[in-house]
Amino acid sequence: MDMYTTVLVIVVALAAIAVAFFAAKKARKTKGVDSGVPTTEEAQLEDRFARGEITESEYHRRLREIEERQNKNV
Repeated sequence: MDMYTTVLVIVVALAAIAVAFFAAKKARKTKGVDSGVPTTEEAQLEDRFARGEITESEYHRRLREIEERQNKNV
């Protein structure tokens, strides 16, 4: 093998690795992992509080309601 063939093989291999990496990353996002969407009630509530949609007192009140509801279901 001459030097150009060796360089070409290395470049193609690196490109294949990069494509596989980005394809795997995109697949994780579409399956809900890393999607940024809260899944539990607590996470949704926390997200709304962080965005300023609800006050701190509203956050704590609703969090207590969620905890009470979960305790009743146990």
